[in-house]
Amino acid sequence: MKKNILKYVIFVIMLSIVVSGCSVKVNESTENKTDQDLKISKNSFSLNTFNTITLYGTDDDSYFESIYGEVTRLENKLSVHISGSEVAMICDNAGLRPVKVSQETFEVIEKSIEYAVLSEGLFDITIEPLVSLWSIGTDNFRLPEQSEINDAMELIDFKKIVLDDENSTVYLTEKNMSIDLGAIAKGYIADKVAKKIIELGLDSAIINFGGNVVLLGEKPDGSAFQVGIQEPDETRGGIVGTVTARNISLVTSGDYERYSVQDNTRYHHILDPFTGYPTDNNIKAVSIIANQSFDADALSTTVLLQGLEKGLAMIESLEGVEAIFITKEHEIYLSEGIKDIFKLTSGEYIIME
Repeated sequence: MKKNILKYVIFVIMLSIVVSGCSVKVNESTENKTDQDLKISKNSFSLNTFNTITLYGTDDDSYFESIYGEVTRLENKLSVHISGSEVAMICDNAGLRPVKVSQETFEVIEKSIEYAVLSEGLFDITIEPLVSLWSIGTDNFRLPEQSEINDAMELIDFKKIVLDDENSTVYLTEKNMSIDLGAIAKGYIADKVAKKIIELGLDSAIINFGGNVVLLGEKPDGSAFQVGIQEPDETRGGIVGTVTARNISLVTSGDYERYSVQDNTRYHHILDPFTGYPTDNNIKAVSIIANQSFDADALSTTVLLQGLEKGLAMIESLEGVEAIFITKEHEIYLSEGIKDIFKLTSGEYIIME
């Protein structure tokens, strides 16, 4: 299925150089470098997005086999689009029987339900029938009939996911129900990749899964990383500002990431489970900063659906979570704890107090 490939929502600046490519080669200059000078990057397309992993303090590309092996292993469990995956088997057996799954799959679905409860149903992984109906950002996109939307919405209800912790099973109670972990799985996998990198003996890296960024440790010289927040107006390009931090995850969701156009109307991919249509509020993009990408991923979708007032209130109520809201009017709203680490760099935007 062909996807619209857009530029990354977030790109990472390291020593004023955008991280990309596998660029380190063994030559006279690298032979004389210290561990602090060494780094190596690898680009790939997985998890339905372009991604880049950069390792610092090494130029040994053999690490990537193990790292990307972890990505593939988890994607093969968690993607509804991979035949035979655990999520696909859960959907295939909807209304028929519980499916025994791995600890990883169970954990992601369990966390998804927690966020469904927290968001009062706005974050709901059973939205997959609606996502498939619209197929936004693919060659199969079409504007659905209202009756089709109504039928798909009948299948959306996270309360009909039955988890059996003792037997590690997941059961969708109605036929034709299905789940899509696309709004949370990348964050979970990013955290697992960070853990794998640490297990390999490295302590400084940047993981960028197309907008899901994990900053592992700090720069080899002891300073913090800088993350550039992409300007959501794709016709302008550039960045809105930067976040300077260590050991955090930053995940952005925006209405410009994936979309389709029909009759001069643009339909973005963030669907509201209560209306059946792409969400329509004043938020253009939201970036979440948290200790775990698992949480940041789910929250970025959740608060964008909630809108500015409710979304900001939720962020302020959560421990260790911050957010940057960008509105369609080029206004930026910051949660209290991020004001000291965010720097505005674009004259097209204004920070609102």
